Amino acid sequence: MDDKEASTSAVTPPMKVRRTCYYDVDWKSRFSWLHKCDEDNTKSYCKLCKTTLTVTYDGVKALTQHINTALSQRMNTFFTPKGSARSEKVSIAELAEVYHSIKYQILYVAQDCSLKVLKQVITDSEIVNK
Repeated sequence: MDDKEASTSAVTPPMKVRRTCYYDVDWKSRFSWLHKCDEDNTKSYCKLCKTTLTVTYDGVKALTQHINTALSQRMNTFFTPKGSARSEKVSIAELAEVYHSIKYQILYVAQDCSLKVLKQVITDSEIVNK
């Protein structure tokens, strides 16, 4: 029985000890969107998406993964997919606005202001918001 126990313990690898990471002040210079979380020094706060990030086990890796994911999500919501029906409608609306402003010699500042007002007034239209 002792030989059997010795052989199974030799096969089982030792448990991997994970190192705990804490917020590093130097990260602020590398990641301008990052703040230290007041309640826990193993967490940080993202100003862009207003969420708390845990850096306990991954440290800088967690921060770089977060910013890559956050930026790609923001970019996908800002731009319309090329060749889609919505993209064509947005292009037609933009061309109509440019044509209208040139034909009636509307100042760029006035045109920009009217687009901002339209975005506030017509909130249910994706085309106006794009």
